[in-house]
Amino acid sequence: MHGLDIPVLVMGDFNDEPFDTSLVVHAGSTRQRDKVVNAQERPRLWNPTWPVMGTGHDREPDGTFYFDNEPNQLDQFLINKNMIITEAPIRALRETVEILRFPGTSETGDYPRPVPYGGMGKPVNPDGYSDHFPIGLIVEENT
Repeated sequence: MHGLDIPVLVMGDFNDEPFDTSLVVHAGSTRQRDKVVNAQERPRLWNPTWPVMGTGHDREPDGTFYFDNEPNQLDQFLINKNMIITEAPIRALRETVEILRFPGTSETGDYPRPVPYGGMGKPVNPDGYSDHFPIGLIVEENT
């Protein structure tokens, strides 16, 4: 498989929120799956990470990175049409997107931010891991 039919999954720390211009305009991402599936003019990327941010109404706001005790969703997945349509050879399962908090990787208290390892001018914490929580998504082969 190659060309326009290839499945694409982009994952990483974009250092921006899902709604920022860099992702919405420049990367062509959207929270609306149907916009990606029905795109006519140019390929779009679906960002299934929006729902894990929380709303503050039905659950507390959530994020992968905390700055000044405020959650930010900087780590995201961007997925093209060829991984979300029903007949896709491999599919990203939208309901499986999550922020992963493994035991011992977050601080206790009112703000459950990650325990950073440090470095880059900050003291090293041998019990630390990362300044970001990892994200997870299940991808399955369509048989």
